[in-house]
Amino acid sequence: MPCFFFILDTSGSMSTRAHPQFSFFELAKSYIENFIKVRTRNDSRMIGRENDRYFLSTTSEQYPKNVKVVSEKMGGIVVEEVKKLVYPYGSANIHTSILDAFRVLHVNRAQTGIDGVGTGRAIQNSEQIQIILLTDGNGISSIPPDFRLFFDPPFLGSEMTREAYRWDQKLFAVVFRLPSTPYRPTNSQLNTIDIDSTVIEKLCSRTGGRSFSLVSVRQIQVSIDHILAMSVQHKIGVRFDCLPTIHFTASHVSQEDFNRLKTRFKKVNEKKPVTNLISRMNPQGRPVTCHWVIPESYFPVRAMDQLPQRTAHPVILCAPKPLPLTIRTDITADKLELEPGSVSDIIMEILKDHPDWTVWTYIEGSSNGPTAPFGCLRINTHGTGITLILLPFNFPQLYPLVEEVVKDPILTTSQVWKQRVDSYFQTVPYYYYTQMRLCLDKIKVKVDYNSSMSNIYAGQLLSNLNRLKVKAKEEFDQILLASKLSETKVSHFLNPTIRIERITSRSRIIGLGPDGDDDETVFAEGVDPPLYAEMKVPLYQPAISEAQLDTAYRTPYTSNIEDLVGKLNRFPNRIFAENRQTLKKRRKFG
Repeated sequence: MPCFFFILDTSGSMSTRAHPQFSFFELAKSYIENFIKVRTRNDSRMIGRENDRYFLSTTSEQYPKNVKVVSEKMGGIVVEEVKKLVYPYGSANIHTSILDAFRVLHVNRAQTGIDGVGTGRAIQNSEQIQIILLTDGNGISSIPPDFRLFFDPPFLGSEMTREAYRWDQKLFAVVFRLPSTPYRPTNSQLNTIDIDSTVIEKLCSRTGGRSFSLVSVRQIQVSIDHILAMSVQHKIGVRFDCLPTIHFTASHVSQEDFNRLKTRFKKVNEKKPVTNLISRMNPQGRPVTCHWVIPESYFPVRAMDQLPQRTAHPVILCAPKPLPLTIRTDITADKLELEPGSVSDIIMEILKDHPDWTVWTYIEGSSNGPTAPFGCLRINTHGTGITLILLPFNFPQLYPLVEEVVKDPILTTSQVWKQRVDSYFQTVPYYYYTQMRLCLDKIKVKVDYNSSMSNIYAGQLLSNLNRLKVKAKEEFDQILLASKLSETKVSHFLNPTIRIERITSRSRIIGLGPDGDDDETVFAEGVDPPLYAEMKVPLYQPAISEAQLDTAYRTPYTSNIEDLVGKLNRFPNRIFAENRQTLKKRRKFG
């Protein structure tokens, strides 16, 4: 089901005001509210919107206290939580907040086992997850240039994956860079918003998302429409590359042409490493069930005491030469459309001389293991794009067996033919067995191969996977509890409209004081020490309003000099009145 995870920067720099006299923080909160409003609008084209889930986290506290909303289906709950965030304060590490968001999603997935580690990647078990970071230029500058989306140290089974994200999770960064002076964006800026700095753009592109550098309020709706357009279609990210060596399918391919093709794939992956596969969706907004999975990059055997690390996106290797292939209609196949891009152009060029042929696809690691092609790429029926067709694993060996038994059904009793079938199944991962039995049943071929994980993997490995689900459920409950407690948490600020500076030496505010200076230890009167110690300093301009009647002398900074001088004659009368009341009390109790 579609999922939207908002990361709201609540640091003090978000109080910067743009030209319309709105702070970046106010624009970010309005962004979330408008996003949910557009998404939940009564539009029949937005299928599956009733199954949307929303998450919300901030940068003001440590995990898991910074998670405010967890897996809520009501967008109004997110809006209410956003309204509770009155003002930004302090500083923030944006890269830590991004990892916290992926950590919440990782815990949520670990308790359900939706990733199916060790059993191939099933298209129907993927989700549409859009992570939207709302920050400003200062937040982006806090990200280290060498930052990578890895969990370090690993936790809760995260060591089984190399990256913190998954193939169905996309990161979008909305960076507010609105100037304080009037600025009118050009038509090109409204139609195509520029990407932001290299650091955040690299992080987004690795997940299949992108960044937006907003220089005008009018660009806000454009970015919302772009992200929502991504969620209308069910897209999962994969990476394409060329076979590392000339495979048996690449006969009559010169080494020069092969090297040229590898260079093209390398340039494409450096510019845009992720290519999206588009799956058809059912009325509930879920991808239609696929019969075949994208295999793992290793061949599962019982000797494994732990599973090899998985990449976030499966790496699909393409053969450098097209081959003729007749896809049998009596064996099921699944079709996924490639998103138009550089990879589609490369496949189009390979197939230009033979548009009816196909480019066989392998999984990464297939050149050095007992594995084989699992699908093919071909031009779609309209001739405008490329389609990835998922087929039975090692179909070049299966199709001749099926063709023989279709022509001569008596072969099902032949011992030689059965031995060939057994040899074929030795090259197929166990998680294909169930679907293979269903396909062979259609042609009256009975096979008996157990597809249970307990027959392939060691018992210790399966026990660890089961314990992982239990631990994930416990941590997810803790996250839910922390988010509920944050709803009733009252702000500790004494006066949010006044800038508070609790610094002994003025030079300490800019870091010029000596290191040996001691901080103040005397707390404000009437304030408990633990409460005052946790108090944050809002780093934005105070909200100043006109004083009413004779209250201006209490806050002289809110009144001009003429009004202040005009009220000086009230001071003696007020002081005399207070002293008179004090004398009366002393006389009464004396």
